[in-house]
Amino acid sequence: MSDTVQALNQFDNGVSTLIDTDLDRSLMECIDLTTQDIWMTVEPVDQTHFDQLTDLPENHVPTGIASPSYDYCLFRQPGAYDGEPTEIREFAGHRWVNVARIADFGKAQEEGGPLRVKVHKDHVMAFDAGRELVIMTLDGKHYVECVGTGKDDDDLVLPEGATLTKMTLNHPFIAALPVPASTFFWLANEQHEMRSFQGPVQLP
Repeated sequence: MSDTVQALNQFDNGVSTLIDTDLDRSLMECIDLTTQDIWMTVEPVDQTHFDQLTDLPENHVPTGIASPSYDYCLFRQPGAYDGEPTEIREFAGHRWVNVARIADFGKAQEEGGPLRVKVHKDHVMAFDAGRELVIMTLDGKHYVECVGTGKDDDDLVLPEGATLTKMTLNHPFIAALPVPASTFFWLANEQHEMRSFQGPVQLP
Protein backbone atom coordinates (compact mmCIF):
# COMPACT_ATOMS: atom_id res chain seq x y z
CA MET A 1 0.00 0.00 0.00
CA SER A 2 1.42 3.38 -1.00
CA ASP A 3 2.05 6.17 1.50
CA THR A 4 -0.66 8.21 -0.23
CA VAL A 5 -3.31 5.52 0.22
CA GLN A 6 -2.30 5.01 3.84
CA ALA A 7 -2.74 8.73 4.49
CA LEU A 8 -6.07 8.75 2.65
CA ASN A 9 -7.38 5.77 4.61
CA GLN A 10 -7.46 7.92 7.73
CA PHE A 11 -10.54 9.55 6.21
CA ASP A 12 -12.28 6.26 5.38
CA ASN A 13 -15.37 5.77 7.51
CA GLY A 14 -15.75 2.18 6.39
CA VAL A 15 -18.46 2.91 3.83
CA SER A 16 -16.48 5.12 1.44
CA THR A 17 -15.70 4.45 -2.20
CA LEU A 18 -12.02 4.65 -3.13
CA ILE A 19 -11.23 5.78 -6.68
CA ASP A 20 -7.74 4.86 -7.93
CA THR A 21 -7.36 7.03 -11.02
CA ASP A 22 -5.26 6.60 -14.12
CA LEU A 23 -4.08 10.05 -15.13
CA ASP A 24 -3.73 8.89 -18.72
CA ARG A 25 -7.42 8.05 -18.90
CA SER A 26 -10.64 9.70 -17.93
CA LEU A 27 -13.84 9.44 -15.93
CA MET A 28 -17.25 10.58 -17.15
CA GLU A 29 -20.22 12.03 -15.33
CA CYS A 30 -23.93 12.45 -15.80
CA ILE A 31 -26.57 14.39 -13.90
CA ASP A 32 -30.02 13.37 -12.76
CA LEU A 33 -32.04 16.47 -13.68
CA THR A 34 -34.78 15.52 -11.22
CA THR A 35 -32.60 15.34 -8.09
CA GLN A 36 -29.53 17.30 -9.28
CA ASP A 37 -27.40 14.31 -8.26
CA ILE A 38 -24.08 13.88 -10.07
CA TRP A 39 -22.96 10.35 -10.97
CA MET A 40 -19.38 9.45 -11.94
CA THR A 41 -17.98 6.24 -13.41
CA VAL A 42 -16.00 4.15 -10.94
CA GLU A 43 -13.60 2.76 -13.54
CA PRO A 44 -11.66 4.86 -16.10
CA VAL A 45 -13.17 5.28 -19.57
CA ASP A 46 -12.11 6.83 -22.85
CA GLN A 47 -13.70 9.16 -25.39
CA THR A 48 -15.25 6.24 -27.27
CA HIS A 49 -17.18 5.22 -24.17
CA PHE A 50 -18.51 8.75 -23.80
CA ASP A 51 -19.41 9.10 -27.48
CA GLN A 52 -21.32 5.81 -27.34
CA LEU A 53 -23.05 6.55 -24.03
CA THR A 54 -26.67 5.52 -24.39
CA ASP A 55 -29.44 3.97 -22.32
CA LEU A 56 -29.08 6.38 -19.41
CA PRO A 57 -31.93 6.32 -16.90
CA GLU A 58 -34.81 8.72 -17.40
CA ASN A 59 -33.91 12.39 -16.84
CA HIS A 60 -30.16 11.58 -16.76
CA VAL A 61 -27.95 13.46 -19.21
CA PRO A 62 -24.18 13.25 -19.74
CA THR A 63 -22.22 16.26 -18.51
CA GLY A 64 -18.70 15.49 -19.68
CA ILE A 65 -15.57 13.39 -19.70
CA ALA A 66 -12.22 14.50 -18.29
CA SER A 67 -9.05 13.37 -16.59
CA PRO A 68 -8.99 13.75 -12.80
CA SER A 69 -6.10 15.75 -11.38
CA TYR A 70 -5.77 13.69 -8.20
CA ASP A 71 -4.11 10.28 -7.87
CA TYR A 72 -6.72 8.81 -5.52
CA CYS A 73 -9.89 9.98 -3.85
CA LEU A 74 -12.56 8.92 -1.40
CA PHE A 75 -16.24 9.63 -1.84
CA ARG A 76 -18.90 9.28 0.81
CA GLN A 77 -22.61 9.63 0.14
CA PRO A 78 -23.46 13.33 -0.38
CA GLY A 79 -25.20 14.65 2.71
CA ALA A 80 -24.97 11.28 4.49
CA TYR A 81 -22.69 12.11 7.37
CA ASP A 82 -24.19 9.46 9.66
CA GLY A 83 -22.28 6.61 8.03
CA GLU A 84 -24.50 5.65 5.12
CA PRO A 85 -22.52 3.91 2.36
CA THR A 86 -21.98 5.55 -0.98
CA GLU A 87 -24.61 4.62 -3.54
CA ILE A 88 -23.27 2.72 -6.53
CA ARG A 89 -25.47 1.78 -9.46
CA GLU A 90 -24.86 0.03 -12.73
CA PHE A 91 -26.44 1.46 -15.88
CA ALA A 92 -25.49 2.13 -19.50
CA GLY A 93 -22.84 -0.57 -19.23
CA HIS A 94 -20.83 1.11 -16.44
CA ARG A 95 -20.69 1.32 -12.65
CA TRP A 96 -21.47 4.79 -11.33
CA VAL A 97 -21.05 6.33 -7.87
CA ASN A 98 -23.17 9.20 -6.56
CA VAL A 99 -20.50 11.84 -5.94
CA ALA A 100 -22.36 15.11 -5.47
CA ARG A 101 -25.61 17.05 -5.48
CA ILE A 102 -25.74 20.54 -6.95
CA ALA A 103 -26.70 23.18 -4.42
CA ASP A 104 -26.39 26.29 -6.60
CA PHE A 105 -25.50 26.44 -10.28
CA GLY A 106 -23.97 29.83 -10.98
CA LYS A 107 -23.03 31.39 -14.28
CA ALA A 108 -19.58 32.54 -15.31
CA GLN A 109 -18.89 36.07 -14.08
CA GLU A 110 -16.27 36.71 -16.76
CA GLU A 111 -16.60 36.14 -20.51
CA GLY A 112 -14.92 32.81 -21.13
CA GLY A 113 -14.45 32.32 -17.41
CA PRO A 114 -15.48 29.37 -15.24
CA LEU A 115 -18.92 28.30 -14.14
CA ARG A 116 -19.23 28.69 -10.38
CA VAL A 117 -21.10 25.79 -8.83
CA LYS A 118 -21.80 25.07 -5.16
CA VAL A 119 -22.10 21.35 -4.51
CA HIS A 120 -22.88 19.10 -1.58
CA LYS A 121 -20.36 16.27 -1.56
CA ASP A 122 -18.09 14.42 0.83
CA HIS A 123 -14.91 14.28 -1.26
CA VAL A 124 -11.31 13.74 -0.13
CA MET A 125 -8.57 13.96 -2.80
CA ALA A 126 -5.05 12.55 -2.49
CA PHE A 127 -1.95 13.58 -4.43
CA ASP A 128 1.31 11.60 -4.54
CA ALA A 129 4.58 13.01 -3.20
CA GLY A 130 6.96 14.30 -5.86
CA ARG A 131 4.31 15.57 -8.24
CA GLU A 132 3.56 19.14 -9.22
CA LEU A 133 0.28 20.61 -8.02
CA VAL A 134 -1.57 23.65 -9.35
CA ILE A 135 -3.44 25.89 -6.90
CA MET A 136 -5.86 28.71 -7.71
CA THR A 137 -5.96 31.47 -5.11
CA LEU A 138 -8.92 33.85 -4.98
CA ASP A 139 -9.73 36.34 -2.23
CA GLY A 140 -7.14 34.72 0.02
CA LYS A 141 -8.62 31.22 -0.32
CA HIS A 142 -6.98 28.27 -2.06
CA TYR A 143 -8.64 25.91 -4.52
CA VAL A 144 -6.91 22.70 -5.58
CA GLU A 145 -6.94 21.32 -9.12
CA CYS A 146 -9.52 18.55 -9.40
CA VAL A 147 -10.11 18.07 -13.13
CA GLY A 148 -7.64 18.35 -16.00
CA THR A 149 -3.87 18.22 -16.40
CA GLY A 150 -2.99 21.89 -16.48
CA LYS A 151 -1.31 21.77 -19.89
CA ASP A 152 -3.60 24.55 -21.15
CA ASP A 153 -3.73 26.70 -18.01
CA ASP A 154 -2.17 29.68 -19.80
CA ASP A 155 -5.32 29.84 -21.94
CA LEU A 156 -7.79 29.91 -19.04
CA VAL A 157 -9.77 33.06 -18.31
CA LEU A 158 -9.44 33.28 -14.52
CA PRO A 159 -11.92 34.89 -12.14
CA GLU A 160 -11.03 38.51 -11.49
CA GLY A 161 -8.26 38.66 -8.90
CA ALA A 162 -7.42 34.94 -9.11
CA THR A 163 -3.89 33.59 -9.58
CA LEU A 164 -2.46 30.17 -10.38
CA THR A 165 0.66 28.87 -8.65
CA LYS A 166 2.55 25.59 -8.86
CA MET A 167 4.04 23.65 -5.98
CA THR A 168 6.01 20.41 -5.80
CA LEU A 169 4.81 18.06 -3.08
CA ASN A 170 7.45 16.72 -0.71
CA HIS A 171 4.90 14.46 0.95
CA PRO A 172 1.48 13.04 0.00
CA PHE A 173 -1.14 15.78 0.14
CA ILE A 174 -4.67 15.05 1.34
CA ALA A 175 -7.28 17.67 0.47
CA ALA A 176 -10.67 17.33 2.15
CA LEU A 177 -13.28 19.57 0.55
CA PRO A 178 -15.68 21.51 2.75
CA VAL A 179 -19.44 21.04 2.59
CA PRO A 180 -20.71 22.68 0.52
CA ALA A 181 -17.72 22.96 -1.78
CA SER A 182 -17.09 25.83 -4.17
CA THR A 183 -16.17 24.57 -7.63
CA PHE A 184 -14.94 26.43 -10.68
CA PHE A 185 -15.45 24.67 -14.05
CA TRP A 186 -14.07 25.59 -17.44
CA LEU A 187 -15.81 23.50 -20.09
CA ALA A 188 -13.63 22.03 -22.83
CA ASN A 189 -13.22 24.07 -26.00
CA GLU A 190 -10.69 24.56 -28.80
CA GLN A 191 -8.29 26.42 -26.47
CA HIS A 192 -8.28 24.11 -23.46
CA GLU A 193 -9.48 20.85 -21.98
CA MET A 194 -12.05 20.67 -19.20
CA ARG A 195 -10.54 22.12 -16.03
CA SER A 196 -11.75 22.53 -12.46
CA PHE A 197 -10.45 23.90 -9.17
CA GLN A 198 -12.33 23.15 -5.96
CA GLY A 199 -12.18 24.09 -2.31
CA PRO A 200 -11.31 26.04 -0.38
CA VAL A 201 -8.60 23.79 1.10
CA GLN A 202 -5.67 24.15 3.47
CA LEU A 203 -2.33 23.91 1.72
CA PRO A 204 0.43 21.62 3.02
